Amino acid sequence: FLFIIEKKKLIRDTNFFKVELIKFNYRKSHSLYYDEKSNPKQSRNALPIRRNNSQITNSIRIKKQLHQKSLIFQFQQTLISKIREQQEP
Repeated sequence: FLFIIEKKKLIRDTNFFKVELIKFNYRKSHSLYYDEKSNPKQSRNALPIRRNNSQITNSIRIKKQLHQKSLIFQFQQTLISKIREQQEP
């Protein structure tokens, strides 16, 4: 029973992180690289805005966190499947 709760929580967390990652990537591709005030038609030719170090380190940190979460999730999934195999007669 505890595993079911844990699994639901994990699925919720991973979905949340997927959504956050999509949002993060969208923001990164739109706000960091192009001047939002410039004409959308010209934005293809707009010069990339230089990213400051904190933005770069933040993106690296978020990627690391997501990677760790996914590893934990994979490990727990395998653990759950092993326990289920043992429980089956």
